[in-house]
Amino acid sequence: MMNMIRKHISFYGWVQGVGFRYRARHAAELYGCTGWVRNEWDGSVTMEIQGTEELLLFSFLLILHF
Repeated sequence: MMNMIRKHISFYGWVQGVGFRYRARHAAELYGCTGWVRNEWDGSVTMEIQGTEELLLFSFLLILHF
């Protein structure tokens, strides 16, 4: 069995109003990861995601590919 890990990540830059949360949620669901994502008052987006290290990597690559 693979070890599950949880990451708490903040994204800065042009991440609100461009579908970033939708992409993050879609990528996490596609690879079977769980967690949440939300806009912050300072214009950043915060994400907490849980899954295996490999699945988190695939999710991040898909999120940042756009």
